[in-house]
Amino acid sequence: MNNIKNIPLRERKRARNRLALLDTTIGRMRQKALTDITVEELCEEVEVSKGTFFRYFPRKSDLIFYYIRLWSIEFTWRATRDAVDSPGLAVIETLFDRAAAIFDDHPRLFAELIAFRAFEPQEFTKLIQNGRTMVSQAERLMRFPNFDGIESIPEGTFHSIFSVNLQDAIANNELPNTTDIEAVILSLACIFYGVPLMLADRVPKNLAAAYSLQLHLLWRGLRTSAGEHTE
Repeated sequence: MNNIKNIPLRERKRARNRLALLDTTIGRMRQKALTDITVEELCEEVEVSKGTFFRYFPRKSDLIFYYIRLWSIEFTWRATRDAVDSPGLAVIETLFDRAAAIFDDHPRLFAELIAFRAFEPQEFTKLIQNGRTMVSQAERLMRFPNFDGIESIPEGTFHSIFSVNLQDAIANNELPNTTDIEAVILSLACIFYGVPLMLADRVPKNLAAAYSLQLHLLWRGLRTSAGEHTE
């Protein structure tokens, strides 16, 4: 495993500042929307200049890009290890459980992700397609110091995690071999974003249970549909 001390000081300082700016932003988002958080207040808290901020993040919304990439790296690392013991649908279900815990802890963060997807769809697509590296090795090792092998995890997306584990589910006979993976990924995305949105005004709410129910309905529907088509 790489050692953070082997990375040049300048890169470590840059990584530390970028992570601090993200953490400060996420913290302030507990009280107000991203649009109401000023670059000035972030710079004052982290003690960097505005010029430095914009070298790191050309737009304030790039902080959301950055968060998504860090999140995808962590989830991919965890999914890779979960798949060793139980590949397939269990990995996807675990991912949704972990997402539910994050959204329950920080509801406004989910709202910002929804807004980002809604108002900047082209930028989000570029994030998925262009393969640009946004997270340095220093940032990986600082953010995930005890994650053995984190430095080799690709900056993927939920699409790639879902695709791999749906293929495993088909190979394990958890899903029919006629399953349309791209169609299922679309359904999973609808569940991921739609369920928290529809539960937002309900008290009490159990996001993890709602996710679990919708996933099991999806799996059951795929199996039932395949059975009907073979008769």
